[in-house]
Amino acid sequence: MKIKFAFLFIMAITYAQANNTPLWLNSVERNTLFPSDDFYVGFAQNTYNGNKDDVTKIKENAKGDLIDGIRIKIESTSSLITEEIDESLHSAYRNNIYSFSSADVVDIKTEYYIEESTQTIYAFAYVDKNKLKNYYSQQLLFNLDKIIEALNTITLEKESGLKNNAIKTCENTNAFVTKVEYFQNLLLACNTQWSDTIMRAEKSRKLKTKIEQTKTELYKNTLICIKSIETNFGSPSTILANKVSYLLSQQNCSFVDNNKEADFIIILKAITRPHDNKQGQFTFAYADIKMEVINAITQKSLLKNEISFKAGDLTLERAGAKALEGAASKVMEIIKPEILP
Repeated sequence: MKIKFAFLFIMAITYAQANNTPLWLNSVERNTLFPSDDFYVGFAQNTYNGNKDDVTKIKENAKGDLIDGIRIKIESTSSLITEEIDESLHSAYRNNIYSFSSADVVDIKTEYYIEESTQTIYAFAYVDKNKLKNYYSQQLLFNLDKIIEALNTITLEKESGLKNNAIKTCENTNAFVTKVEYFQNLLLACNTQWSDTIMRAEKSRKLKTKIEQTKTELYKNTLICIKSIETNFGSPSTILANKVSYLLSQQNCSFVDNNKEADFIIILKAITRPHDNKQGQFTFAYADIKMEVINAITQKSLLKNEISFKAGDLTLERAGAKALEGAASKVMEIIKPEILP
């Protein structure tokens, strides 16, 4: 039986060569010339109408068939990696798989053949898995290096007192972590045997742990030291400072008395003054506020600003108190970008 099959196969090749038809047109020959262990392949056929676009379209269809084959392979192997992916990264990882395209497959070769007698056009696409492995290995190492680079940047930003910048840099590493998982799966899809030397699993796991530890540290309560000097028509007051403190506490901030223990120092100076206009029994007052935010680590001033806020009540003192309390929301709006991510 085997001898008979071999004879028929040789005859088929001879016939194909004699008729100038490509060997890949026959599925048996195609699988023999491009074994699945070494190649991804795609095949397409359609009616040939004699248009130039027919060739372009059939080639793209063959590429699409090849890409679909890789995507199916990725999805079947992804569980080996994604079991340990953080939930926040899982969505991005799945998006990578769904958006997988020819951009992720290098060196795709395409051929086509027109069978005049039947007015049929065929296309064949193939790619060498070894070339893909090399490309995906390079991309895996590139993204691991990007994570290391980001962690070094975060360290420098923390030492420079740029906590908000460090948080943003840390969040940006999610894209690199997702890509690492992605290219590990692409390597598996290329029939790569699991090897830590190739997959860099231990290195990626350690870096991921380091990122999570860094996030936890950065998202600890922001420590604020508030220095306030305020008066309400000559009487000492803490209305503004108390309200600003309350608003900051709603944003995961804690407060310390010692400058050296703080992440940021907020200096508030406030006085109240009367407003000439009255409306019935109501009298009005202004609260004039000067504010400054200082990075406690670098001792650099991040912001200086001044505002006035008007409020009314039955007496000047009560109007002044309302003005001080009302001004707190405006103060918060101004200083928040400097101290919170």
